[in-house]
Amino acid sequence: MSDKDRKKNQREAKLRKKQAPGLKRIEEGLYLDFEGYAGQFKPPPILCGYRFGGQGPVKQVVFTEAFKGPAMFGEPDYPVEYCEDRDGFLKKLLFEERTGRKLFVFSPNEGEAIRRILGINIKKGLEDVLGIARGAFPEIKQPRQLIRYCTAAGIPVPSDYGKGKVTAWLNSIKPYSKSRDLWATKAPSEVRENWRLLLRHNRFDVECMYLLMEMIKSG
Repeated sequence: MSDKDRKKNQREAKLRKKQAPGLKRIEEGLYLDFEGYAGQFKPPPILCGYRFGGQGPVKQVVFTEAFKGPAMFGEPDYPVEYCEDRDGFLKKLLFEERTGRKLFVFSPNEGEAIRRILGINIKKGLEDVLGIARGAFPEIKQPRQLIRYCTAAGIPVPSDYGKGKVTAWLNSIKPYSKSRDLWATKAPSEVRENWRLLLRHNRFDVECMYLLMEMIKSG
């Protein structure tokens, strides 16, 4: 066996051993998902969705001033908080409100985003849902997407789930999002729908991480 094959087998064995935490930890945990622009320079996230456990609505916060229009003056059915202090909000959520609970994110990308924003490398209590899902569903190969694990676990994926569409949605929303007047008087109906799709996309990511963890542990 070559060194390359041996290392690959070792990585796969390590993934198979990665276990989900207990159901109590899953129920109490903080589930967090960012939305924003990808790319080489990885700008800070525009939107954060989060929830503790599996009960109640997903809360969503917009951090970027260029998107404050729909966040502050959007529709009542899609309540979103606007907070320009991204650092302060995340520090309070992660280190005060979380208070010892597990932090569940789909992949190391969220943990890396937190490190870039706060300069803090969260290791203790961080749960990589992707790593756990890979161990539970080893038959799923690249691309290892959250919705593929949801499908394998029997979690219905909404027909309007926008895999690969977040950047296009943000680009369509941004020109109308800098002020209340722009959003209220200029935003076309399709742009408003893109905002709703973005929020639903983010909410589903948060909700289904919890469901996926619960099903993996219970099953």
